[in-house]
Amino acid sequence: MKIKFYCILLLLLTYKITYCQDHIEISILTCDAGNKIYASFGHAAIRIVDKEKKIDQVYDFGTFNFKTPNFTYKFLKGNLQYQLSKRNGKKFIASYKYRNRSLVEQTLDLNADQKQKIIKRIEFLYQPENRKYRYSFIDKNCATDLRELLTLVGVTFRNNPLDESSRDLLDSCLEKKSWLRLGINNILSLKLSKKTTAYKSMFLPKCLKQEIDYAYLGDKKIVKSEQILNEYKPSKKIDINKICPPILVFIILLIIYLLGIQKPVEIITRLSVGICGIIITALWMFTECKEFQTNLNVLWCSPLQFVSLLISYKRNTIKQILEYIIIVSLVSAIIVWLVGIQGFDNAVIPLSVLMGLISYNNIKRLRI
Repeated sequence: MKIKFYCILLLLLTYKITYCQDHIEISILTCDAGNKIYASFGHAAIRIVDKEKKIDQVYDFGTFNFKTPNFTYKFLKGNLQYQLSKRNGKKFIASYKYRNRSLVEQTLDLNADQKQKIIKRIEFLYQPENRKYRYSFIDKNCATDLRELLTLVGVTFRNNPLDESSRDLLDSCLEKKSWLRLGINNILSLKLSKKTTAYKSMFLPKCLKQEIDYAYLGDKKIVKSEQILNEYKPSKKIDINKICPPILVFIILLIIYLLGIQKPVEIITRLSVGICGIIITALWMFTECKEFQTNLNVLWCSPLQFVSLLISYKRNTIKQILEYIIIVSLVSAIIVWLVGIQGFDNAVIPLSVLMGLISYNNIKRLRI
């Protein structure tokens, strides 16, 4: 009698576990880049579908509020609060279709215990006191939190060294956004120029998706199935990045300067570079965001460009010293780049040549 009872109990438990596996599905949603600056690197979220309870929820670790007081200041300072949010799965998918952004779903091969562990963790993190966190461009964002969540249930990710740095990976997302790539490369520090690993690369949603494809849970791959929920449709809008990329603008400025129209070019160049240099220096000194600290872009994008512009061309020893310092800084930037200490944007090449010529010609005038 006891044997029959235990057999029936075992069958019931087996049925319950199997049923739990069938009626709950957990998947990772990966969204391609969008047109907005904050959407340039894509997005990732986790979807939980309970067929029995007819629940379809997407949990998003990358939610922020533009109406946050002093939003820009807090972001640059490194104090901006992001939070975990949830919304209806179908509405989430519809919003990305409306924005014309590609969306891929990777359904995970999890057992009942692993599913419940993920759900329990998400429910804990969704509590009002746990939702918010301090955003970090590389270390804590919508993708890294999903990586940590999967690691929690035993998913094994690759951790092999990559030939690319974090900066290289970011650049690969900005191939069609050359002006934004220049701006981002200018404010990011040498920390991002070091070679990274497959595991650390998952701060980017597209790398998270790629590594999930290679990930294992025990002796089986974690991805059970994959489907495209929306495909990007190319736009016919005029793209300023194609028509007028920064490297072309700087080459044109250099040519104009060489043709003899020097004073206007000098004013435009030194004013623009000088202001950017002030911003880079301020970020280095005052931010708590590690991605903005120790930024050697300041060697070529120096605030001294602005200072030198304010000083007259008369025989002025201070101005002459400034021009020599600027040339030394430009040469130092080239060495830093060639040695591989920190990478710079390619558009910097003609701009640095232009700034070097401006300083050289100013030194010659000061000697007359």
